[in-house]
Amino acid sequence: NTSIPATRQRFTLAHELGHIIIPWHTGTIVDEIFTQGTLDRQYSILEEEANNFAAELLMPEAWVESLYSDNKDSLSELHRAVVNAANVSDQVAAIRLIQVLPPEIVFIAVNGDKIKYIGKTEATTAPVPKIGESFDNHFYTLFRAHSTYLSNSAVYHWYDLNAVVELNLDDCRTWSEILARIIRDTVGNDANKKHWMSINGIVSSANATVKSRNDDYSIIAIIIAIKNKLNRKELQYLWCHEDFNLFVHKRAYDFYHGIKKKK
Repeated sequence: NTSIPATRQRFTLAHELGHIIIPWHTGTIVDEIFTQGTLDRQYSILEEEANNFAAELLMPEAWVESLYSDNKDSLSELHRAVVNAANVSDQVAAIRLIQVLPPEIVFIAVNGDKIKYIGKTEATTAPVPKIGESFDNHFYTLFRAHSTYLSNSAVYHWYDLNAVVELNLDDCRTWSEILARIIRDTVGNDANKKHWMSINGIVSSANATVKSRNDDYSIIAIIIAIKNKLNRKELQYLWCHEDFNLFVHKRAYDFYHGIKKKK
């Protein structure tokens, strides 16, 4: 279709080449023994496989990783380099980057003041805003780097949420005592089980995510994940408390060493 942009044509050609080269794609869609529901599911799988083939053909993983090693301090420059060198659209390049880059990296594509696309790398613990919402430049308050890439269709905001952390454990209180004080000071009731359970559920989820990465399990990684996971407007009272960092550090330390709360 010559009416679509050349970058789109290029990816479409690579996609269709995938259907030709991947052995099990030939003739599978027209098999009438499948029900329509099964056909829809199978079609989606094959389309995803062809997309993955095209992405690897045009933007090989090893190549993207080598570019990343040279552009860690500016993800927007990495994005620009992939777009220019691979001759692909900004959206396709952004999707490929989040497939390859390490955890805790997010992009938000904005058109006007509205969010057009979002993406985050695998095992990223931080929440992301919703497509269609107004862009809030202060959505993330904890990050190592933020840069922007202006394309023809959107402004891409790239965030590296692996913030620098200095471990602080200089306090004799346990994390549960610190959390109880935070809830008492902000919510007004240290027996409020709803807040207690909600916070502990979130931090436990963050710890489990980091633990699943296998080669990235450390106290600092847990701290970053917990802070990113708790970065929500409804939990702003936590962030504003003077003991917030201490709570996170103590909780991460106990997670890492397998220390359970004393009853």
